[in-house]
Amino acid sequence: MNLPPILICTLPKSGSVFLAKKIGASLNLAWKYIDTADFPYSQYDSGKLFDFVNTGGIAQAHLQPSIVNIAALCLSVRKMILNIRDPRNALISWIHYMDHINRQIEGKPSSVRFSPQTAPYISASWTSSGFSEKFEICYKFFYRECIVWLIQWFKFLNIDFKRERERERERERERDFKIDSNYISSLFPKITKSRHHDVTVLLTTQEDMVISGEDYILTLICSFYGIPPAAYIIESVPKDMSTHFRSGRTDSWKIELSPTQQDRVTKLLPVQWCTYFGWDDTTAR
Repeated sequence: MNLPPILICTLPKSGSVFLAKKIGASLNLAWKYIDTADFPYSQYDSGKLFDFVNTGGIAQAHLQPSIVNIAALCLSVRKMILNIRDPRNALISWIHYMDHINRQIEGKPSSVRFSPQTAPYISASWTSSGFSEKFEICYKFFYRECIVWLIQWFKFLNIDFKRERERERERERERDFKIDSNYISSLFPKITKSRHHDVTVLLTTQEDMVISGEDYILTLICSFYGIPPAAYIIESVPKDMSTHFRSGRTDSWKIELSPTQQDRVTKLLPVQWCTYFGWDDTTAR
């Protein structure tokens, strides 16, 4: 069976490296890179995207929902996954991940890939700071960038959280959304006469993996791409830093942040998101 290229566009620290490697192992797909990986301004790489679409594989990316990136998707992939997480937990995971990166490069400055996006986190000043100082740095930059990144993606998916919340009372949360290519071409006329197409998006969350199980999410993704169960064998992958897996908890922000810090991050988070995705559920997992 010729497998379609599987793209996971993701908020950082949402379990997507672990998920992508599990999918890749289960379907025997090669790992591909398609973007510059500079969250929140990551741009597609035309050569890498072309190779991915034509030769297949699995790609994990942090694509900025800019009009150019979205237009590129409307000219290339027909389906993709948007994988996200409660930004409050992503913040905690980011702090710990930056600690890990700084330990990895200690004494090896030449191993650091220059990026203005990671400049606040990879430095001697970071390693000499306490948790509160690191929180302030990440709250100022990373956390706010996560909120804006999500706002922009939800806008292109045209999610009406109030309407979807009403639907949720009767059935499971809506997962499939579409990027309307005609709307995109109206904003970016350069693709008007090209063979653009809508992009169907499967919206998943790190909390889905924790609550429903990673095997369930893999099966859900395969079904979304029209891949029958006979075409794959669910494989296990390590739950360690080789897959960027740390703890996978859904309540880290409640454990590691002070009450004042908790109030600050929650005030920036739209209430309707918390309700829709279950991020206001106080049950520890």
